[in-house]
Amino acid sequence: MTSTELLEWVMGWPWPVIVVFVLLIAGGIGRLVYWDKEDRSAQQSSSGQSLNKECICRCE
Repeated sequence: MTSTELLEWVMGWPWPVIVVFVLLIAGGIGRLVYWDKEDRSAQQSSSGQSLNKECICRCE
């Protein structure tokens, strides 16, 4: 199936179906990126907190 055939096939769908489909794909990609960032920031903050706790313990 060529890209033009695929485009014609998709254009045959009702518009609400296409909109929902695009939103689901965009939402899925957005969630993956967001979760990846959240995981990284959580790892950084947890390692930062443990470092801070060590520093506080040493200072006290």
